[in-house]
Amino acid sequence: MRHHIMLALLVVVGGCSDPRAVPFDGALDRDAVADGADAGRLPCAGGGTAPPLIDDCDQPVCTAVIRFDFLTLARKGYTVVGGPDSPLDAADATPVASQYLDTMMSPICQDCSKSMQLRVSGAGIHLFEVLPGDYGAFAMVSIDSGQVVAAGSIWWAGEGGWWTPTQWRPGMELQCGAASDLVYPKSQYVDDRQCQPDTDPPEPYSVVEALDTALRLNLAIGFRSRGELEAFAYLYTPATGFCRPEQAEIVVLLSQRRK
Repeated sequence: MRHHIMLALLVVVGGCSDPRAVPFDGALDRDAVADGADAGRLPCAGGGTAPPLIDDCDQPVCTAVIRFDFLTLARKGYTVVGGPDSPLDAADATPVASQYLDTMMSPICQDCSKSMQLRVSGAGIHLFEVLPGDYGAFAMVSIDSGQVVAAGSIWWAGEGGWWTPTQWRPGMELQCGAASDLVYPKSQYVDDRQCQPDTDPPEPYSVVEALDTALRLNLAIGFRSRGELEAFAYLYTPATGFCRPEQAEIVVLLSQRRK
C-alpha cells in the first residue's frame, strides 16, 4: 500500500511547478506504479536477463547517480560516488551546499546561495535549491557522507548543465534484471514536479515510473546484494520558464552504507 504525504506545493514558474514531496512508506506498488499509469509500458516491467552489476566503490558510503531522459526513459548514463562515513544533519549540510553553490555560481552572481532553500531531507539525500530568477541551481548532499554527490545549474528559458558528477559511465551498461529481482529500498523520495510537453502524445514518463525502472536495473540489484539502500528520484529541468521537456532528466540516486 502506498501512503502519499504531500508537502506544500510551492510557486509555479511558467509551465513547471516546483516539486511536491511524495515520500512512499514501504514498497512501491508495482501493479499500479503511478495513479492511472500503464505498468506495461515501463522498460523493465517484463523483466530481463542481466546479472547484477557490481560497482567498484570501496568507500564506506556509496551513491549511484542514474540519469534518465524525461520523455523516453532512455538511460543517459550513471556513476557511483564514494565517500567517507561522515553523516551530516540538514543544519550541518547547509554550509556545505552553500559554499559549493557560491563557488559554482560565482561567475554569474555573488552570494547566490543567500536564496538557497532546503527542499527536502530524506532517503539518503539533503536537497538544496536556488530557485531561478534568471539563474538557479540544485545541490544534493549525501546524508551519510556529507559530500555533494550531484549538482547542476538551471537557466531561465535557457540551458543549464551538470556540475557534478563530472564523469559518466555509458547508459547501455544499465540493463533490466530478472522480473523476480525486485529491489525494495528501506526509504524512498519522489519529486512529483510537472513539466508538460507542448505537443500531444507520447505522454512523458512520471518520476515514479523512472524510480520503478531504476529499481529493476542490474545496478540496483548489485547494490541490494551489498546491503540495504535508499532511493531518491528528482526531476532536473536545466531550463525553466518554458520548461523545455526535451532537455529535462529524471535523476535517481541510490544511497548505501557499506561495511
